[in-house]
Amino acid sequence: MRACPFCGQLIEAQLKYCPHCGTRVNSGRIIPVKQARRKIIWFIIPTLIILLLSTLIYRFYSTSQLSISPTNIEFFKYGGEEIVEINYDGFTWRVDKSPSWLELTTHDRRLLITATPNLTGKLRRDSIIISSGSLRAVAHVKQLATATFLRLSQSSDSAAAIGDTISIVYESDGLAPVLTLPDYCHEVNRYNDEIFIAVSPNNTDRNRKIKIILNDDTCSANATFIQPYLQEEKTAD
Repeated sequence: MRACPFCGQLIEAQLKYCPHCGTRVNSGRIIPVKQARRKIIWFIIPTLIILLLSTLIYRFYSTSQLSISPTNIEFFKYGGEEIVEINYDGFTWRVDKSPSWLELTTHDRRLLITATPNLTGKLRRDSIIISSGSLRAVAHVKQLATATFLRLSQSSDSAAAIGDTISIVYESDGLAPVLTLPDYCHEVNRYNDEIFIAVSPNNTDRNRKIKIILNDDTCSANATFIQPYLQEEKTAD
C-alpha cells in the first residue's frame, strides 16, 4: 500500500491511477503515508486562513444599505448636543470625517454629537462622513456665530430703599449676555441663567428707576426696578 501524492488516500502499490481522485500516480515513487498527510495539512491550513479572511472581508464590505438621521444639524452659538441614528445592514460602521469643534461618542447604532462654544465670530459649516462597507452617508453640520434671541422672564420689580439684592432670569442662545448697570448697582453672581445684582441704599430724596440692560451680539433686553428713597419708606412706616 502507498499514499496517493495528491489526495493522500491509501491505494494499491501497483495502481497507476488513484481510484479516489483519478489522478495518475508515479508507480516508481512511493510516498510514505505520514509525509503525504503532512503535505495535506500544509495545504489545508493556508486554505482555511484564506477562506476566513475572505469571509471577514466580505462581511465588512457587504453593506447594502446605509442611512442616517438627521442629515442636517444646526447648533446654537453656545453649543449643544444632537443624536444621529444610524441604520445599516453591514458588519460595522465608522466615522471617516468630522470637524475638530465637534466631540463624538458612539453608541451601537447612535452617534452622540457635542458642539463646543463658537468663539470664532464666524458661522461654522462642515460635515460628518459615516461609512459602512463601501457605502457612505453625510450629515451636514452648522453652528451659529451670534445669538438669535434674548428674553427676560422678569421685566420689572422693586428694590428696598436701604439696599437690596435683586435678580433677573434670562433665556438666550448666546454665550453670556453683557450687563449694563447704573453706577449704584453691581453684579454679584451668575448661576445658570440667573444674574444677581446688588443695589446700594437710596439716600436721595426721590425714587430711583433702576434700568438694567442685557446685550448678546445683536440681541438686547432690559428690566426696570423701582427703588424708593429712605425718607419715603420711613414715612410709610
